Amino acid sequence: MPILVARKREQVPSDLEVLDNGMVFAEGADRLEYLWFRLREREDGREYDLYRVVRLGVLRYLPQEARQEPGLVERMRTVLAGLYTQRVARYDLVSIKAGVLEPPLGLLQLYGAVGVGPTLEGARRCADLGMAALQGAMANFEQSRLVPLTVRLAEWVREMLAGAGHALVVIGQPEPRMGPRGMGREGPG
Repeated sequence: MPILVARKREQVPSDLEVLDNGMVFAEGADRLEYLWFRLREREDGREYDLYRVVRLGVLRYLPQEARQEPGLVERMRTVLAGLYTQRVARYDLVSIKAGVLEPPLGLLQLYGAVGVGPTLEGARRCADLGMAALQGAMANFEQSRLVPLTVRLAEWVREMLAGAGHALVVIGQPEPRMGPRGMGREGPG
């Protein structure tokens, strides 16, 4: 099933073209295996055909005690920074935070890895390595559960991607605040 559909072209750079895409589900199970994209990238006057495979999981459980631990955010930020800076395997981390109102699924936190390769199989292997590294990092949150997306949730992601007019890409992990947001009595600082 295609994820993205063609629509009226706007003025956008022609450095990335989606040639084909789809979703792969586990046979006989209510589980998304991965999203895949066959792309053509243009950079410095050259063209590259490649695949990107996206493996995603949804955070289902994070214990109340872990949410209150002040050093936990810093510890996870450090782990994710380490995963981001590695360059042996060709993967990037992905995080999607979304309030899903239709269907009423609530606030979702999706985490995953995007594998890159010249073949679909190579990109899938890189995504698998990235997902395994991410799940290892999630072990820093005791008893946290990262579970595969259901077909219903995968369909929501597909519709969200197909309907998105523009994408916002953010690289990095936000720094935790040391104090409350806004100005204090001292004024801006």
